[in-house]
Amino acid sequence: RVHGDLSLLSLGMLRAASAAARVAHSVAARSVVTVSKDAATKIAVLTMARPPVNSLNVELLEGLGNAIATLGKDREVQALVLASAQPGIFSAGLDINAMHNARDEDFRRFWRALQSAWHGLYSSRLVTVAAIDGHAPAGGCLLSIACDLRVMRAGKFTIGLNETKLGIVAPPWFAANYAAVIGQKAAERALMLGSLFSADEALRIGLVDELVAADAGPAAVLERAKVLAQPYVSIAELPRHRSKMLMRTPALSLLGSEKACKADEDATAGFVLSPMVQKSIGAYLAALAARKK
Repeated sequence: RVHGDLSLLSLGMLRAASAAARVAHSVAARSVVTVSKDAATKIAVLTMARPPVNSLNVELLEGLGNAIATLGKDREVQALVLASAQPGIFSAGLDINAMHNARDEDFRRFWRALQSAWHGLYSSRLVTVAAIDGHAPAGGCLLSIACDLRVMRAGKFTIGLNETKLGIVAPPWFAANYAAVIGQKAAERALMLGSLFSADEALRIGLVDELVAADAGPAAVLERAKVLAQPYVSIAELPRHRSKMLMRTPALSLLGSEKACKADEDATAGFVLSPMVQKSIGAYLAALAARKK
């Protein structure tokens, strides 16, 4: 209850504070990414939280890009673990609905958000580890290979850049990142076939660095990812990051300037929004809808 001797100004301030709290709560409830930090280990966990399968729409991509940039500026953080809040799925990849019958300007915003999230993650000064506790096709695989290390749950889950199965071609920076992880010939074959690899196959070809037992506890993958980061955190940041950048500059240079980003955006928009590819995407969505009936 507000007492009668409160001034109108004070009452107004209370009402404003209450409204701000409601807005903040609403924004927090809608958040598609969450961040937690451990001061003792200097490890942050960036969690994707867009039900049901963390499909990468513009909201999630921009949220990831902003969080990666913010954590990169936080001198109390030396490592980032990328995780999922959705059981059984890391990320189902790019939101196909954002690519189907999209307006040109909407698709371009979406693609720029993907460029930014990938570039920020792949070039981060932080040690980055993907905690893959579920399926990671297409864009989900891309986010994982943009990290320094990957740990995945064994069993039924799959991972890979399977864009050709959707009638889409992975852009050059997808391919360069893939080849840097699994090798040129393996990446070429996998990209052409749109291969999805089991956890065991992914470990064998170097697509993931470690597996956690299929029946391990629900937090096992995340906790193992934190353990994998720790030896890297103990190395001085400057030589560690410069060594990483020596290896990644060729792929990063594909989006290394505004001109390069715009050329990639133009090429991708022209391809994805073409009638032929739109027909293929539409057929894929129709097949998905039929399976759900």
